[in-house]
Order: sequence, then C-alpha cells, then structure tokens
Amino acid sequence: MRPGKKRRLLILFFTVFLAWLAGLILLLIWFLKINLRLKKSNYEVNKVFHKLYLLDSSPGDEVIILGSDDPAWLGKAPYIKERVEFLINVSRRLGFLKESMFSVRIGVVENISYYDALTETSCIVINKNSINRNNEYLDNLLAHEFSHVITWDEKDEHGKIWKKTYKILLERLRKL
Repeated sequence: MRPGKKRRLLILFFTVFLAWLAGLILLLIWFLKINLRLKKSNYEVNKVFHKLYLLDSSPGDEVIILGSDDPAWLGKAPYIKERVEFLINVSRRLGFLKESMFSVRIGVVENISYYDALTETSCIVINKNSINRNNEYLDNLLAHEFSHVITWDEKDEHGKIWKKTYKILLERLRKL
C-alpha cells in the first residue's frame, strides 16, 4: 500500500471515529438532560402529593382542590370539582362506591414529564398543560383518573374492571 493512501485511510478512520464519539457525547448529554428533567418533575409531583395528603377536610367534603385560586388552575378548578363530584355521585348510584368514601384531593403541577395526570390512592395530580385543553379532554382525563381512584385494588392498572368503569363514567359525563 502506498504511503499516501495509508495516510488518507488513517485520516478517514480518525474522522469517522471522532464523528462517532461526538454523536455518543451528544446522546449522553441528551440523556442526562432528560434524566434531570424527570427528577425535577418527580420532585414537584411528590411535593404536590405530599400537600394533598396533609390537607384538612371537613365532614362532607367529597372533593378538595389544592389552591383552587392558584393561577395554575387557569380558572378551571370549579369545573373540575363539579365534574369529580358528579363522578362520585354516579359511582354511588351504580354501586361502585360506598357512602363512606374518603375525599378526593386534586392538585395541579407545572409539568409532569410524559403524563397528563397521576393518581395515588384518592389523590390526583394534573399537569397544568392538560388543564389548558378543552373541557371534553378534561372530562376524559377526569374519568380516567377517577376510575383509578375507585379501582385501586385491581392488579392490572388498566385491567378489565378499570376499563368497564372508565367507559361507563366517561359515557355518563358526556351525557351531562
């Protein structure tokens, strides 16, 4: 092999290697940014769940909205409260709930990575970006999350019982 050709091959190999290494570094930086965003999002969500668990409630409070006057609710806190109260009443009439159900507590968080809302026992945290959507979308979201509240003991998170419950509740909300 001639010396000039060998040199060109070595330069080509080195260039390809540097491009591959740069791509790998960019991928690592992207992964670290996403990981940092997820950690921040999880921290904010957990903070809201903690506040929801600590909220005082009076007898008869079926739905409690955390900071209903907070601008993050975009004025939709009363609508959300009314819809969840409706879901509770429908669920009682259909036998999904007993009369002595604990209150449903709802909070909003600035951003939840990859989710519109999250539910933990009787607490629902909604992504602010989801609140900004239309009421039909919100009804779908509330029926989805409330179905998790009342089917908490089902092994499969979106199993048969949850699907039936969600379908029935969403249908009732749409008839309103």
